[in-house]
Amino acid sequence: MHDYSTWGLRDLYKRIRELDHASEEIRIEKVAVVRAIEARRAESGSKPDRFGHNLSSEAGIAPREARQISGLALGLEHLPEVAKGVESGEIKVDVATELLKFATPEEDRKIADQAKSWSVPQAEEAARRRRAIAEKEARKLHETRSFRWFYDADRRHVNFKGLFPAAEGELLISVIETEVKRADAKRAGGDENCCADSGTHTDPGRHIDSGTHVHGFASAANSGPRGDTEQGIHEKSREEYSRRCADALISTLSSGSVSEVFAGSRAQVTVVATAQEMSSNEAAVRVGSGFVSAEVARRLMCDSDIEVVLVDQQNRPIGLGANTRSVPKRLSRLIRARDKTCVFPNCNEDRHIQIHHVVHAAKGGRTIEENLAALCFFHHHLVHEGGWLMMGTASSGLVIKSPYGQVYETGPLVMELAQVG
Repeated sequence: MHDYSTWGLRDLYKRIRELDHASEEIRIEKVAVVRAIEARRAESGSKPDRFGHNLSSEAGIAPREARQISGLALGLEHLPEVAKGVESGEIKVDVATELLKFATPEEDRKIADQAKSWSVPQAEEAARRRRAIAEKEARKLHETRSFRWFYDADRRHVNFKGLFPAAEGELLISVIETEVKRADAKRAGGDENCCADSGTHTDPGRHIDSGTHVHGFASAANSGPRGDTEQGIHEKSREEYSRRCADALISTLSSGSVSEVFAGSRAQVTVVATAQEMSSNEAAVRVGSGFVSAEVARRLMCDSDIEVVLVDQQNRPIGLGANTRSVPKRLSRLIRARDKTCVFPNCNEDRHIQIHHVVHAAKGGRTIEENLAALCFFHHHLVHEGGWLMMGTASSGLVIKSPYGQVYETGPLVMELAQVG
């Protein structure tokens, strides 16, 4: 063991890099050894040690690590090119672990070539995109939403704890970031509306690493007293940005236009998808920094401020849509005036109204009065990821069918003569 107390800071960082590299080499060799063990077990007629029980007991390895190594070693048998990349050190062990979640033998060589230049976050991103979110899972994700609050022991602070599906979470983040930018511009003497419709997620408070690791704190310090360490400046910047986010949330909630904010008039989301994903029944569509089902993405595109980025099968951008509302404001006001409340049977909700495309644009539907209807936030969920079906047109009436077979009809949706006049 070295006496590190005498080492300089640069040498200490260099030593950490050396140890990290050595650690990766050890992991690679462990995988090679376990693959050899599994080959010997197969020759003797023993079953594969898929869960690492035998490895853990015989080698004294922790059960979790044994399970991970055994799973990787056995999985690489079906991906020989990826296995070669791991053995040569060209593909990191953690990258290979992510590849096993989606790679098939047919694409082994292609994936191995790509993975040689991937970081772990890039591999995680690829795994998330390739794992389609089925309608049933989307429904479950929505059902697990929660929001709670509780006081600390001396009742000086209120603590909040929430769990949101990615789409709603992205909307909340977008609202807070937009208000932070607005407040910053106002303090700087600029136009406080300059960032209201930007829709981008490049705020300094959001740290994005290859689109996968996102935190609601500043990723780099902008200022700090001389003599502060880099870490000290970073911590102060995080604390400051946290305070600004808290101020932004309170400012938004006390502005008197909360329903308008969450209906999408100020917050904007970015949808990244292929044309095939947007029209499919099962896909993992990227929204902001999270992933949602194709049906949820279509719901967001019904009535939101959106920026659509079309990508090809290799996730390369091929088209960028304008930052605009999917339903023009004038047409949105017309539909709200026509329907007055949510058109869902026995629902008279007139707040939190969203405009729904009966036939979605991704499936050939047009943004015209005949194809639009007013739905409250809850029922808009139902006719997308909730499994309910809506058919028909505004002039002939809408037919709504539940997942259990019940059928409801709305009758024609027409503007009253008094409103027309």
